[in-house]
Amino acid sequence: EAADAEFLENGRAGRGDELRIEAGRRERVTYLRFDTSDAAWAAESPTVLSLTVGTDAGRGTISIHEGVGGSWGDDDLTAATAPEPGRLLGAVTGEYSPGDVITVELPAGAVEPGITDLIVTTDGSGAADVSFVGADAEDGPRLSGTR
Repeated sequence: EAADAEFLENGRAGRGDELRIEAGRRERVTYLRFDTSDAAWAAESPTVLSLTVGTDAGRGTISIHEGVGGSWGDDDLTAATAPEPGRLLGAVTGEYSPGDVITVELPAGAVEPGITDLIVTTDGSGAADVSFVGADAEDGPRLSGTR
């Protein structure tokens, strides 16, 4: 499960228990931090990121980028402390309904033992926004090895 998970809305900390992504008038970007120090599968196999859709349905492309730099945690995510997007690790396109579990396979080597930051964005195509269950919930964001 994610050690830290927050979103920024137009560069400011988002509000609420859910994580959100949106492109357009309101720019919402979700940031996930995972501690994979004890994950034997990290760096050796492809990794799957699982996100459960929250109360806001949507459609479009959801992209996952590696997070580069930044110094943030649950209580101090700002535009200044957020990591920058690095390489694109994976994407999925479709329609998303509340309760759906979206899985994105990340390539082998994308997640190494230690701290991993991921950035979740959308192109906003056909959707106002999409929300995800937050990190404190049982079905919050998860990383798992495929082997």
